[in-house]
Amino acid sequence: MSEDERAVAGSVGPLGPLEVDFDLDLLAPGVGTGKLGGNATPSAVVTESRGNSGTVALKSIKSNGFAGKNSTRERLKQELKCLRETVSTLETQLTSLQNSHTAQATHDTVDAPMWRRIATRQVERRLVAEVENARLKAVLEVQIQVAKNFEQMIRKRSNEVILGLYEGTNGSRKRCRFEDEFSVVYKQFLEEAESAYAIVDKVYDENGLSEAYDESVRGLTTKTRSSGGEEHVYFEFLYVAAMPFPFKRAQHAFWKANIREYLNEKRRIQNSRQESDRLGVRIVYTGSHALTCTIVMRQYMESERMVLVWRAVTRAPSASQIYADETGWTVVKRNPMTRNSESVVIQTCSQLVPRWLDSDLTLSQVGSRLIQAGELAKLVVGCIEAEMTSIIEDAENLLLDEAIGSRTDLIF
Repeated sequence: MSEDERAVAGSVGPLGPLEVDFDLDLLAPGVGTGKLGGNATPSAVVTESRGNSGTVALKSIKSNGFAGKNSTRERLKQELKCLRETVSTLETQLTSLQNSHTAQATHDTVDAPMWRRIATRQVERRLVAEVENARLKAVLEVQIQVAKNFEQMIRKRSNEVILGLYEGTNGSRKRCRFEDEFSVVYKQFLEEAESAYAIVDKVYDENGLSEAYDESVRGLTTKTRSSGGEEHVYFEFLYVAAMPFPFKRAQHAFWKANIREYLNEKRRIQNSRQESDRLGVRIVYTGSHALTCTIVMRQYMESERMVLVWRAVTRAPSASQIYADETGWTVVKRNPMTRNSESVVIQTCSQLVPRWLDSDLTLSQVGSRLIQAGELAKLVVGCIEAEMTSIIEDAENLLLDEAIGSRTDLIF
C-alpha cells in the first residue's frame, strides 16, 4: 500500500458507524409520509457537530414541540373537549331562555289587555277630572260672590227661623217612619241574602258563569221560570271583569270599593247602615229617570273566593204600581287563565223579577205590563252596569295607589 493510500485510510477509519441516541419517530412522526410533526422543519430540529471522535451528538431539541408524547396534539384535544362542553352549556342556556321567553310572551299576551284597559281608564278619568275641576272652580267663584252679596241678609235671620226651615215637626215624624220601615227591610233582606248565598253555585252552573273568564261576557237576557204552577218572566244580567292584581289584595279593595260606591256622600241617601261584612242603603237616583232603590248587601269570605250577595227593591215614581225585585251575586276569585301571573276574575249575576202592587190582572193589561217591566228592567240594569264599572275602576285605583305607596316606601 502506498503512502497516499495509507493516509486516506487513516483519516476515514476513526469515523466508524454513526450512533443515534434519540427516537426519530418521536422527533418527526411525519417522516415517510411527507409530513413533519408540530411546527418543526428539517433544518430546525437537529444540529449536528462532529468532534474529534467522529460521533454525532444531539445539540438542541425545541422544548415546545415535543415532550414525551405529542403535547400539541394533546393540547388540541383538550381545547376541542372544552369547546364541546361550552357549546353544550350554551345550548342548554339557550333552550332555557327560549322556554322562559315563551312563557313570558304568553303571560304578556293575557295581561296586556287588562293593563291597557286600566291605563286607558286612568287617562280618561284624568281628563274628566280636569274638566270637572275647572267647572267647579268657576261655580265656586260664583258662589263666593253670591255669598258675599247675601252676607248681611243672612246675619239678620234668627236661629229660630233657621231651625224651623230645616227641622220642622212634620219632617221629623216622616224621618222616623222611614227609619222604622228601613230597619224592617234591612233585617228581612239579610235573611234572604243568606238563602241566596246557599244557591250561588247552582245559579252560576246553570248560566255558565262559573267558567266564564272573558270580559266580553256582558248583557241582559229575558228568561222564564215556573213557580206555583205558573210561568214567570224575569231578567238576568251577567257581567264579567278581570283585574291583574293578587287575590287577597283584590278582594279587600273590591269590598271597600262597594262601600264607597253605595255610601258615597255625593248620593242622595235617605237611610243607611253599615257593619263589618254587610251594608244597607236607600238611594234616590236622580237624572232623566228617577229611581228609588233599597239594597242590602252581605259579604261571605271563603278560602279561594269572596262572594257578595245582595237583595234590592227598585221603584220608579213614573210607574207607581210596578217595582223590580232583585237578587244578585258577585264572585271574586283567582283567574285560572293566567297561571304565570296573579290576577282575579269578577263574575256578577243579577236576576230582576218585575212585580206589581195589585195582583188583579185583566187580559188587556198583560201586554202593557210586560212593556212596563221591560222598560223598568232596562233602567235598573243601566244603574247596575254603571255601578259595577265604577266599583271596578275604584278598586283598581285603590290597588294602584297601594302599589305606588309601597314602592315609594321601599325607595325612601
